[in-house]
Parts: sequence; C-alpha cells; structure tokens
Amino acid sequence: MPKPADTTRSAATRQIRPPPLSQHLREFASRPDAWVVLARNMIPVVGICAFGWSVAISMFNYWFDGLTAVAAIVAAMIPSALRETQTKQDHPTLAGNIVRGVFVWLLLVGVVGLPYWIVLIPLHDLLLGNELRCQLAQSPVLWFTFGSLAASHFWKAFRMGYDTMPDKELKQRCAGISIS
Repeated sequence: MPKPADTTRSAATRQIRPPPLSQHLREFASRPDAWVVLARNMIPVVGICAFGWSVAISMFNYWFDGLTAVAAIVAAMIPSALRETQTKQDHPTLAGNIVRGVFVWLLLVGVVGLPYWIVLIPLHDLLLGNELRCQLAQSPVLWFTFGSLAASHFWKAFRMGYDTMPDKELKQRCAGISIS
C-alpha cells in the first residue's frame, strides 16, 4: 500500500500537456498586439538565422529594447510632470521647460533603468566588447533595426497618452506594464 507522500510525489511529477497550437492562434487572433510582441521578440532569431548576428548582437538587442522602452515611457510622462509641478509664480519659459525636462528625463532613466545598467556589470565584455562595436560600425541594417525599435517604443509610449492620463490610471498601467 503506497504512503500518502508517494501519491503526492507521483501527482507532482505528472506533466501537464501544453495547449494545442489552435488555442494559441485563437488567442493571438483575439489580441492583435500579441502579433507585434511576437514580431519584436523574433528580431534576434531572424537576425541570427538570416543575417548571421552574433550572441553579442542578440544580447545587445534585448538590452537596448528594454532600456529604450523605459526611456520612452519616462519621456512620455515628463510633460505631465512638468505641468503639474509648475506654479503660476514660476513664469516658465520654453527653454527652461526643455532644460528641466531633459534633466529630469536623464535622471529618471538613470534611476528607473537601473536594472539595465546593472546588467552591464556581468555582461560587460559581451555588451561593450570590441566584437559588438565592430559589428555595429559595419552594418547599416543594425542601425536601422535598433533605430526602428527605439522609434516604435517612443511612438507607442506617446500614443498611449501617458502625459494626459489621470494619476490613478497611470499607476495601474505602470504597475501592469509588460515591456515587450
């Protein structure tokens, strides 16, 4: 007669079958943004298979993609922050607002993006090595790819309306953000 501990162990080792492909396709059809996420995450795979990208380029892609997403979201929130913190007595000028906005943006990207900066410590040789620099310097396709990633992050962040969103909704959105 098996012991109760043995039955729980056998139940825990039983594998759960993954859902069928048709279920994944139905879910993708119901969420058009999922296709964009899939396409963005396929960039390194296509880069390695079709363009001969190295591990360094692929890792840089993931690092750069995440950091530019954070930078874009912070940039989209800066105009709202500037409007809310200025008083009537400040008499802000356009140049003053630009300088304050850039300073706050750099500060916040440095702080909020800290996990991306910390990753550079163990991956220093891979993400900042000569191999990556040479590949980036020699390939206009890479410049176009990374420029497109950054531009799409900024476009999406500003399109989402972070600068006009009420605080409560903004906190909910930022708490549930999935940077893709």
